[in-house]
Amino acid sequence: MRETDIARMNKLLRSVIGSEPLSALASNGVGWFVDLPLPKPLLVITNGTTIRPGQVQFTFSSTINRAIAKAVIPLYREIICNPSYAALIVKAINTQNETLLNHVIRSTVTSRRLVSVQIDFSGFFLGFKYPTSKYVYLNEVFREYVM
Repeated sequence: MRETDIARMNKLLRSVIGSEPLSALASNGVGWFVDLPLPKPLLVITNGTTIRPGQVQFTFSSTINRAIAKAVIPLYREIICNPSYAALIVKAINTQNETLLNHVIRSTVTSRRLVSVQIDFSGFFLGFKYPTSKYVYLNEVFREYVM
């Protein structure tokens, strides 16, 4: 069994985001999740990389997680720096247009290991498949609502 070192994860994350506020940083035994605060009514947006729940426990490849991080950095950089790009992603999600989302995402995520782009009601999931694993790893972004 592998144990997650949340303190080390926090240190690595802080080396990238500095003092930006976090709502949470967690692990579920097959991946990790970061919650970032947003203005009301959204409150929180979650980003993480994991294997779909119920498939396996305590399986975590640092190499695959690093490869996924490297693949998605251009996506998140474009979301931050290009409001028109971010608006297209929001439009695709709000209209449930996976064709548009797939086109927009693949314009920045060029990894040949990206095997799927899916819309969730409040975000998207990017599936990555590597030859060293029988599992598809998901990089997820979704909004959380607090009622």
